[in-house]
Amino acid sequence: MKTVKQKIGSISCLCLLCLAMACSKKTEPEPQLVGQPGNPRFNLQFTNEANVDMDLHVIDPKGNEIYYGRKSTSDGGQLDVDCKCSSCGQGPNENIFWPDGKGIKGTYKYWVEYFRYCGSNDAATSDFTLRIAVNEAVKATFKGTLSNSNDKSAVQTWTLQ
Repeated sequence: MKTVKQKIGSISCLCLLCLAMACSKKTEPEPQLVGQPGNPRFNLQFTNEANVDMDLHVIDPKGNEIYYGRKSTSDGGQLDVDCKCSSCGQGPNENIFWPDGKGIKGTYKYWVEYFRYCGSNDAATSDFTLRIAVNEAVKATFKGTLSNSNDKSAVQTWTLQ
């Protein structure tokens, strides 16, 4: 029969083993962002690119909107990756960035819009992940699903200090 000391020792070893296993769980690395780096940078990645045209919209603190219809602003903001249905040379991505030193301090508004369906059947669902990065470090992540043409996500805000 085990003594109380042996039982406590066994329990302690078991607890340490469980703790070690919990701490060693691997987290998935952030996927590589497509497009130019920037400060800030808004990067959209989505699914089902052969059937949907998703669009990233960003309004800077001065009220200038960047999207497929206005790809740059006088303050340096640019849309450099625009995926349109199956013509996505860099995969299902969109990217809006401000070159280093050109980002305007203040609050940015952003959202994702399901612009149109590109397939031959009814509308298709697409999941998306939008990441905001500064100096290549992801500062915020926004995920969602859109399923109909002209559907859009909630407008989100993020502040560049």
